[in-house]
Amino acid sequence: MRLAFCLAHARRKFVDVVKLTASSEALSILARIAEIYRIEADLRGGNADTRLIVRRREAVPIMRELKAKLTELRDEVSSKSALGKAISYTLNHWGGLTAFLEMAGLRWTPMSSNVQ
Repeated sequence: MRLAFCLAHARRKFVDVVKLTASSEALSILARIAEIYRIEADLRGGNADTRLIVRRREAVPIMRELKAKLTELRDEVSSKSALGKAISYTLNHWGGLTAFLEMAGLRWTPMSSNVQ
């Protein structure tokens, strides 16, 4: 069994950072997450095989870039800052946050954070 975590939970942490600090780094991270949301919205109603193919082609590179950016920022910002805490949360839950990339049967509604 593999745990799948909700990307909306990580997203909310970066939304809070933007509200608190107007961080351009947090805005950049939110833009990448928005790309994932768009891909998943386009996949809604599609079959499992199509979801897996499109996720591998479109979402995997975005998530790879996101992880690289988070890792880079983790080394640049204080872990005690709001941004540092959001980054740590996301990286600490990375395996579960990316589970949807390999689970063809997993359907999720990003805006409501429901997994089906």
